[in-house]
Amino acid sequence: MPFQLPFPLPQDTLLTALLAAYFALQVFDGWTTWQVLKHGGVEKNPLVRALIAALGKTPGLVAAKVIGALLGLYMAYSGQVEALAVLTAVYFGVVVWNLKVLKRVRADK
Repeated sequence: MPFQLPFPLPQDTLLTALLAAYFALQVFDGWTTWQVLKHGGVEKNPLVRALIAALGKTPGLVAAKVIGALLGLYMAYSGQVEALAVLTAVYFGVVVWNLKVLKRVRADK
């Protein structure tokens, strides 16, 4: 059974809000990852790590976030809204994790 809000909301408004949250989390993930790397932390995602190794820290992170944003757009406009919602929740967790790691790596210096 799909998730139902307790009040009516047009589907396009919900999709817009979901996509905005997803894009914001992409930005926060990129920024927090960049901060962790700047303070001596390491990237754990092997795909992002490979992009950073090939392109450099900032270009690699930007490339990863552009790919992530395009993936979100694809999911939104191909009708995979539930998958986008799950991935948005995952990125929320990633950002929270990054903030915890950032706090730790800053304290270690």
